[in-house]
Amino acid sequence: MDVYEYLEAHKDEILREVLEFASIPSISTDANYKAEVARAARWVAAQLTEAGPLEPQVIETKGHPVVYAEWLGAPGKPTVLVYGYYDVQPPDPLGKWLSPPFSPTIRDERIYARGVSDDKAPLLTTIKVAQAFFASEVVYRSMSSFFSRVKKRWEVRISKVLSVNTPNSSGRISLSPLTARCGGPIHPP
Repeated sequence: MDVYEYLEAHKDEILREVLEFASIPSISTDANYKAEVARAARWVAAQLTEAGPLEPQVIETKGHPVVYAEWLGAPGKPTVLVYGYYDVQPPDPLGKWLSPPFSPTIRDERIYARGVSDDKAPLLTTIKVAQAFFASEVVYRSMSSFFSRVKKRWEVRISKVLSVNTPNSSGRISLSPLTARCGGPIHPP
């Protein structure tokens, strides 16, 4: 089974997982949601574990945890660094939502939920594509993934966290054409 066939065969499961992820109210700017932000980090780590031979870590920081995983099984090949974030902004004003922001709803073939396009579905997509490559045994590059709640100056944050928390990392991140940043369009609620 190739990568496309794998994704097609698992599309219902992937959609279910997008809806599950989007239902986590991981509002990082509100201290009342700290536990939900941590739950979202653990959820991402579990997805990375399911994806294949990645070794995810949930790394505690002064703020919210970051999730790091790597697979360096393609010696001599470049490593792709994938970055995304698992938190969301507050869904205010709530009165403008046609459905509750953390109860994902599909209307006109679109998913409506807070954070689904920025950045939960794009983040999960990178994990599922990696899973498809591992399942098809077609892997061209090594892979590192870094997911956090920080959107600004992320390359500095990655370097700082990795140099302290991963034994094999120098903490130096080279932003090259093989760096992928998750993200998607933002649509009105």
